[in-house]
Amino acid sequence: MHIYFFAILPICWIYIKNCDELPLQHIVIIAIALGIVTACINGFLRLICKKTYNAYFPLVSFGWLSFWYSIPIARILIFGRHRIAIWDSSVLPPQVAPIIVTYKWSLAMLFAFVFGMVTFLFWRILRKKFNFTKLNRILNVWVMCISCFLLGQTVLNYFHRQNAKLPIIKNQSIEKLPNIYHIILDAYTNYHVLKETYGYDNSDFYNALEQLGFVCQKDSHSDYSGTYLSMSSVLNFGCQHSKELSETDTYFHHKLNCNEVWPSLSQKNYQLHLLEHVGIYQSPYMPANELKVSNFVKTFLAVTSDTLLKHVFENCMLQKYYQQHIYEIKTILALLHESPSRYGFQNQYFYAHILSPHEPLVFDENGNISQEQTFEGVLLQKQQNIVATDEQQEAFKKRYVNQIRAINQLVLPVLRDIINQHAENHQAPIIILHGDHGRQVCSQENPANATANLFAIYVPEKFRSEAAHLEFKNLYRWVFKLLENW
Repeated sequence: MHIYFFAILPICWIYIKNCDELPLQHIVIIAIALGIVTACINGFLRLICKKTYNAYFPLVSFGWLSFWYSIPIARILIFGRHRIAIWDSSVLPPQVAPIIVTYKWSLAMLFAFVFGMVTFLFWRILRKKFNFTKLNRILNVWVMCISCFLLGQTVLNYFHRQNAKLPIIKNQSIEKLPNIYHIILDAYTNYHVLKETYGYDNSDFYNALEQLGFVCQKDSHSDYSGTYLSMSSVLNFGCQHSKELSETDTYFHHKLNCNEVWPSLSQKNYQLHLLEHVGIYQSPYMPANELKVSNFVKTFLAVTSDTLLKHVFENCMLQKYYQQHIYEIKTILALLHESPSRYGFQNQYFYAHILSPHEPLVFDENGNISQEQTFEGVLLQKQQNIVATDEQQEAFKKRYVNQIRAINQLVLPVLRDIINQHAENHQAPIIILHGDHGRQVCSQENPANATANLFAIYVPEKFRSEAAHLEFKNLYRWVFKLLENW
């Protein structure tokens, strides 16, 4: 029994922790497939070993545990908590950095292989001296204990979700405040960097925004070069303290989701809405994400993210993955377009985080699905910390510009329609459009480019002169001041 349990243990745990995001039917299909693979292994052992197959069962269970957990454990042991610094090519020799960064799981695989071989040799020595029948019984009892724990955790998570919303004191009188649309285009760099570093003049997009009434900051910069830090800063009314920068991603994930802006908006009687496909927002202040995972490929890659299996199948499933990514981008924008008529033109807050022009670089120069769909191509998109060749840099820049062109064409009509819908109902909205951070091709590029971001904001004309001098880090301080004077 234990070999089947250890085969599907991580799948069960991932679903318990993310049941609001991952469809149960996808998890069941993956679990059944793993069960069939385990049954085949079981049958093969019974066929060739006959009398001694019981001795192999613990090894199969250990093999499944190694498959699921050895790579993340090895990463921690090899790189420690702050493994990002070790990818830095300024620390490592140029010949080593690309291998570690682009194939960062390779050292973990090597560790897992060596660890597995040592275990196998140890098992071979003890095989004839150890009572494996008793060990199998112990493992089965252990499995039953873990199953009870998982069942209890499932029940606790259910009640936790039912009571997850933190108490928020609402105002007694309902204020009539404008709808706020906060739209994040992940890794969208600013006008000057795009022109000087990437050779692309984004004037048409900025001109179109300004014609709609947006105030654009062509030289805007975020305070940080990563999503967790940057958005945690924005949603907490300012910068992180320097002493906090040594904390882990888990700390900033909590800081991001338990931010100060969202409960403050709820106190002003805003109804909050979340639209994202980044997978980092699970806030007690925010309703569940309105965009659900509907594609089996994405579920499969999510539950195998820390295994070699993902890297094997990702190449085979890449076109389907790209199609799903484009579908999600268009779905978020379609939901934003429908939002005013669906929810109303006052006291609604929409937070939409779109993973574009960030990799995966799914669009070609015509805005269609890219045909450069190789696993190596996906890995080489992440060049910001390695010494890339001139050819790699130019290829990345070209593909990044393709994403800019495509997302421009998708976003502009939606913004125009939202503004027109509000104008017809004589209710002006606030629309915030920005990149959470910038983009770097490689370590030779100007480090400031990593924080250069798109920043544009739409407000009624009487507030636009103030908006022209607004700094990105002070975004929500100014927005709340604006609401007080609306």
